[in-house]
This record gives sequence, structure tokens and C-alpha cells, in this order.
Amino acid sequence: MKVMKFCMLVAIGAAIVGCGSSSSSSTSAGGTATSAAATSAQSGSSSGTTAAQLAAAKAAVAQASAPITTWKGPTSAPTPAKNKFVVAIPCSDAAAGCKRPMDAFQQAAHLLGWKTLNIDPQGNLQMWKAAFATAIRLHANGIATIGGTTPVFAQQLAAAKKAGVTVINVSGAKVDGPPAWFANIYQNNYNEGILEAAFLTAQSGGKANILLTTDSEYDSILEWRTGFLAGLKKYCSGCKVITEIRYTLEDFQTTLPQKVQAALEAHPNINWIWGSYDAGSVPVVQAVQQAGLTGKVQLVSVNGDPENLGFIAKGQVESGTVANCLEWEGYAAVDELNRAFNNQPEDPNEFYGSKLITKANLPQPSGQPWDCDIDFRAQYKKIWGLGS
Repeated sequence: MKVMKFCMLVAIGAAIVGCGSSSSSSTSAGGTATSAAATSAQSGSSSGTTAAQLAAAKAAVAQASAPITTWKGPTSAPTPAKNKFVVAIPCSDAAAGCKRPMDAFQQAAHLLGWKTLNIDPQGNLQMWKAAFATAIRLHANGIATIGGTTPVFAQQLAAAKKAGVTVINVSGAKVDGPPAWFANIYQNNYNEGILEAAFLTAQSGGKANILLTTDSEYDSILEWRTGFLAGLKKYCSGCKVITEIRYTLEDFQTTLPQKVQAALEAHPNINWIWGSYDAGSVPVVQAVQQAGLTGKVQLVSVNGDPENLGFIAKGQVESGTVANCLEWEGYAAVDELNRAFNNQPEDPNEFYGSKLITKANLPQPSGQPWDCDIDFRAQYKKIWGLGS
């Protein structure tokens, strides 16, 4: 299964402990500092980006921008189980990257005739845990959540198992799959982070002074971050990470813009920003605009949310995003639950696509998320026996 690596902080503002990224900063969530990883990324930059590095970055960008033409998902499935009740628990409905896959999950569940309930924890860990308890109390047959980390949800997973409730992790950590969870829908965040660095290198000509904006709650984001820093070492010797802001899902719409403006004022040489994900990058883009730095500062992120694609189309700070087919992800979660309900193992071929989106290959019509290039809905309907 493919997974996004998210390391949930046990408490808002706590130091990152046990995260899969070896490059985490000692700065608490919401703080601003140049991390050890950031310092490491700056080393060896005095020689500048080489022609070979720049050529390799451009080649990686070209490959990642190409359309998906081949279905790599499952080609068969058991008959859809009947009379099931499933609960969707997004990390927060306020973040499109959390909401989109869970909306698709419910859409796919309805195709199979299942009842659904969405419980929004609003990015709050205790509410997230309580949502599991509610689903179990309501006798759900299955739960799908997004970004779950096994140690944080150990008690909830044990309670679900005892109650006979199957739990699917969508976009969780690479290590957060079976046996704790029935399945984990995952893409390679580390490689996507490397791709972000390749795009930044190609777009900047190998010269960039970078601000990292990191939602430090999730291991998947730290995995993107680790990949991005590795990508800078691979492609951009002339790039430097200047400083880093850490924030949480609960405060990204409130305190993050002020922190970004303060960082830009303190470091006027910053001309690139790495965004943790597109929803969290919206207030970052707005902060750059309010600072009057549109055209000087660019941003690269992931997910491919419609609002961010609009920024790219209009040349408003964000210039590239690694779009993940989040709706495909939701359908894959339903497919895995159906396998569990039929006493079958997870399908190792579960897959959903990603693609680098820039102004050159924006989805049409404007304002819509990337359509994944391939009709994944028809593929799933076909293997579920619902036609195409």
C-alpha cells in the first residue's frame, strides 16, 4: 500500500518525538528557527548549482509533469458487502487535503449502498480520538481516517479491534499500516519532496534562499520535508534554507500569516518558500501578497487543491504543486474496506497517482482539482460490478 508519512504530536506545541524524519528541529511547534536539517542543507552551497544538477532537475520536472496513462490499481475485487455503516474522520474539514479524500470515500461508499457519517475533529487531537469512540459507540462496521499515526491512536485502534471495527488509514505514515491498521493508502512522500526540490531548482535556475513552513504534527509532512532537503542536496548546491516556521493545523489560519511576514522582514533575501501542503500554503501566499512581495517570492507545495491551482494560474506566489489524486485515495479506502468485509487481505496493488502541476499543464476547466488523468472511478465501479 502507498502511504503519506504523518507524525502526530501528542500535544499541540510539544517537541517532535519519535518522528520518522531524522532531520527534525528542536524548535517547538509554531516556533521559528533554522533547524539542524536546514543548516545541513546549506552546507556545500558555496560552489553553486552545477550545470549537471540543473539539467537533472529539469529532466525530473519533465517526467513528473507527464500525464498518467496506465491504470496501476487493482483489477479485481470481491462482491460489494451489503448493509454496512462506515465513518469518515478527516484531519480537518477546513483543510482541503483532509476533506477531499474523505468526501470521495463517502461518495464511493454510497455507490456500494453503504451508510456513512463524517465526523470532523477540526484538527484537534482529542476531538480526533473522540471521533473514534463515537464511531465505535454507533456500531460502525468500518472507519477511514486520514493521517493517523499508530502510537498516537494505539488505544483507539485497540478499542476498534475489540469491537470488530475495521480501520483504514488514508495518507498515514509509511510505518502506519498493517497489522495495527487493516490497510494504509500511501504515496511516496519522500520522493515527492525530492521532486519539489527539483522544480524549485529548475524554476530558480539553481539559486534560491528558502523559508520552510512546516506543519510539524504529521510524519507525512516531515517525510516531504526530509525529501525536499535531500532534493536540495541532490539538485541545488546553490540553494540555501534560511529559516523555518513550524505551525499546527489548528493555528495555520490565525498565527501563520504573521509569522511568515515576520520571517520575510527579518530575512529580506528569501525568495522561495516550501509549503507543507496546499491548504496550509493559502495563508502563506496571502502573507506574501500583503507584504507586497508577489513576483519576488515563489512557493512550491503539494496536494493540488483548487484554490492553489488558481494561485498558479494567476501567477500569485505559488508556482508549482505536486498534485495528489486525493479523490482516488478515497475510492481506494472503500475498496480496502470491502475486502476486509469479505474476509480478504488488503490488495498490495492499491495505488493513486500524483503529478507535478505548473502553469504549463494546469487542469481544465479552471478552478477544478486535477482529474488524475485516468478515470479511476470507472475502474473501481468496474471491479465492484457496477459497470463503468
